[in-house]
Amino acid sequence: YTHVEDGRLVNYAWLIERQNKAHMTEVGQDLYLPPGSAALANAYTHPVARGKGLYKQSLLQMAHDAALIPGTTHIFGTVVAENAASRYVMEKIGFKYQFSFFTKTVGGKTKRWTTAPPEFTAPRKDA
Repeated sequence: YTHVEDGRLVNYAWLIERQNKAHMTEVGQDLYLPPGSAALANAYTHPVARGKGLYKQSLLQMAHDAALIPGTTHIFGTVVAENAASRYVMEKIGFKYQFSFFTKTVGGKTKRWTTAPPEFTAPRKDA
């Protein structure tokens, strides 16, 4: 999904059908989704276009389109914790916060953890 203004790409995002596993680069962890899941991912709005509602419009359109895909039972979206504006928009249109993934590196050692239930972090038979 894209939006162009004056010849400049100012907003983009992805709708991924039948997403079973997602690698979250920011924290170096995998997220395992239930069968029938669609994912809304990698959204970006150029600074010159922020505050115009483009992110909200694209999320609404992607969620609508995902719901029309036969067999879709879940729609997931992710946002990094520091991006409070995006989380606010996601929750405003009806997404519910479920859990967080974390990573911390100190002295060259990296620790990763999550508040997600085990079914979202362990490989499933159908993954």
